[in-house]
Amino acid sequence: MRKLEFLAIQQPGVTQCPAHYVTALLATQLPQYGFRTQVHEQKDAISVNVNDEKVALAVSCHINADDGSLVCEISNTHQEQQNWFGKIKSESTIRQLAQAVECSLRQDHSLNVLKWKY
Repeated sequence: MRKLEFLAIQQPGVTQCPAHYVTALLATQLPQYGFRTQVHEQKDAISVNVNDEKVALAVSCHINADDGSLVCEISNTHQEQQNWFGKIKSESTIRQLAQAVECSLRQDHSLNVLKWKY
């Protein structure tokens, strides 16, 4: 599983929560990279579910209580065992999604991408 940590710099006049802002940004940008998105609200996080054929992936964002950074995590939403071919396809899709997420975030000047964590 990959995690991307970055700081969200608040824009003047923007009242939207940083996690909501990032989720909305990803929901509009990821389709340009061939991913279908659907936004779901959860307790303190917003998820963007990204479906590529049979591979279901999720991008979820939440605020880190320790330092206030916004942490985004990409994960496969299927917990069951996958056969080796399915796993390769899933890993490849996760890499493609990670690239699409990073490119989308770097294009937005209100966000400062810090680092990927594994």
